[in-house]
Amino acid sequence: MQTKQELASSLIQTFLFHKKQKFFYGMPKTDLKPSETAVLGCLDVDKLLRPRDISGFLGVSPASVSPLLASLEEQGLIERIINPQNRREIFLQLTPKGKELAQKIKTHMRNRVQDLVEYLGEEQTLELIRLLQLVNQFVSKQESSK
Repeated sequence: MQTKQELASSLIQTFLFHKKQKFFYGMPKTDLKPSETAVLGCLDVDKLLRPRDISGFLGVSPASVSPLLASLEEQGLIERIINPQNRREIFLQLTPKGKELAQKIKTHMRNRVQDLVEYLGEEQTLELIRLLQLVNQFVSKQESSK
């Protein structure tokens, strides 16, 4: 039986190895940062979103979202739309180029996850989901206690 310290070491090594692995390798070639890719994913919905909606989905401050939005807009992947009823309110949406890229990325990610489900089988996939949900609960509790 392993000690708590040995278990913690094994877990750290596993996390580090996982981080080094490119689970979503073969993604469509882009110059996007992972955070920009996440913003594209948030915007790939059938409604207009505000910058603060994006920051809420990503769990980051609105100030940290602004440079991401500027970069994506500069690359022609998103556009800002001013609310005609309230000119201070800005909505975001994908351009056709952004929509196409977001769809390619989502399709690739979905295929990789389906490959993982096939590899693990139903029982182990459900166990992985359960364990990751526990990790998420742990992290949320840690963050809320600060």
